[in-house]
Amino acid sequence: MKKLLIALLSLLRLLALRLSPGRQVDFSPVQDIAPSAKIIVEKGGRLSLGQKVHLMPRSVLHVLPGGHLTLDEHCYIGIGSMIVCKETVRIENGVSLGPNVLIYDHDHQVEPGKGFLPVDFVSKPVSVGERSWIGANTVLLKGTSIGQRCVVGAGSVLHGEYPPDLKIIQKRQTSVSIL
Repeated sequence: MKKLLIALLSLLRLLALRLSPGRQVDFSPVQDIAPSAKIIVEKGGRLSLGQKVHLMPRSVLHVLPGGHLTLDEHCYIGIGSMIVCKETVRIENGVSLGPNVLIYDHDHQVEPGKGFLPVDFVSKPVSVGERSWIGANTVLLKGTSIGQRCVVGAGSVLHGEYPPDLKIIQKRQTSVSIL
C-alpha cells in the first residue's frame, strides 16, 4: 500500500510540473520519488525521466533555463544527492548514485584581473554510462563523461573522460605530524 501511495504521489507531482507553463517534463508513469525529494524545472528547462527512477529523501533535481536533464530507466539517486543542469546532463539506464553525490554541468566564469563573475557561467555536458555506480560524496564537474559499467570510489572529484569498465578511485595521502 505504501509503495502504491508513493507512486501515486510521484505521478501527481510530475503531472503538476508538466502542466507548469514554459517547462517540458517527460516521464514514465511508474516512479519512486521520496516526499522530501525536490524537483525544480525552471522556465525553458526540460526534464526527462525513464521508467522506475528512484529519488531518495533530500535528493534534488534542478533544471535551469535551457537545460536538459535526462535520467533513463532504473536510475537510483541516493539520499542528499543533487544534480543541477544548465546545459545537458544524461544519466543512462541502471546508474546508481550513492548518498550526497553532486553533479554540475556548469561552473562560474573566472577571469584574470576580474576574478569570480557570479552571473556568468561556463557549461559542458555531463554523462554517466549505463550500469555505472557513483560512490558517496563524489562530485562530477562540467565536461565529465563516465563510460558504461564504471565504479567511482567514494569522495572522488572528477572532470574529464573515462572509458567503459573502469574502477576510478582517487587516493588521498594523509599527512600527520606533531605541531
